[in-house]
Amino acid sequence: MPFLDTLIMRKADGHVKLLVYRKTIHTDQYLHFSSHRPLQQKLSVNRTLMDKSISIVNEEEDRKQEEQRIQTALSCCGYPEWCINKVERQMSTPKQKKVARKPTKQYSEPQKATVVIPYTHGLLEAVIRVYECYSIPTSMRPSQSLRSLLVHTKDKPRLQDVCECVYKILCRNCDKTYIGETCRAFGVMLQEHRQGVSERDIKAYTQSTSKSVAMEQKSQASQTMPSL
Repeated sequence: MPFLDTLIMRKADGHVKLLVYRKTIHTDQYLHFSSHRPLQQKLSVNRTLMDKSISIVNEEEDRKQEEQRIQTALSCCGYPEWCINKVERQMSTPKQKKVARKPTKQYSEPQKATVVIPYTHGLLEAVIRVYECYSIPTSMRPSQSLRSLLVHTKDKPRLQDVCECVYKILCRNCDKTYIGETCRAFGVMLQEHRQGVSERDIKAYTQSTSKSVAMEQKSQASQTMPSL
C-alpha cells in the first residue's frame, strides 16, 4: 500500500515494514554532477535521498539496500565517491543546536539583507567567501533555467489592439477628462475621437461637449434655413 513516499508492506509473520515508494516508471535520474549548478545543490540531492531512507525505512537490512541503490543511482549521474562519503559523514554527525542570543538594545545591529547572486562556476564561491567576512548572508540562483530556455510567454498586445476596455483621455487645453468604454479596439476608438476633434473649428475635445455643439449647429442651421 503506497502512501506518499512510504511503501507499507506486511510480512508473512504479520509485522509491517516501511520502504521508500517509487513508481514503476521511476528512472533514478537526478541532477547531474556536471550541470552548471552550485555544489550545495548537488550535495542536497544526496542528502535528501539519504534523509528519506533514514526517516522512512525501519529495518536495517532494507536501509542498507536503499543506501546502495542511492549510491548506484548517483554514480550513474556522475557523482564522485568523495561527494557521497561527505554527505554520509554529515548525516552521521549530530548537529549542535545554536542558542540564539537576544541582542541588547545598546548593541543591537540592523538586520542585513540577503544578497542574491546569479551562479557562475568558479567566481561565485570566491564572492561568497568575501561576503562571509562581513557576515552578509548570500544565496544563489541559476543564471538560466529550463523554463527560461523552453517556455516563451506570449507577446504583450499593443495598446491600440486592446479590446473591451475602459479608457481615459485628457484634454490638452483644459483640466477636463473623458472616460469611455468600448468593445472595439482602443486604437479605432482613439482615431474616431481624433477625427471628431479635427473636424470642428472650436476647441471641443471631449465627446460630451461635441454632442452638445453638434446639436447647437443643427438648431442654428434649421433656424437660418429659408422657408418655402
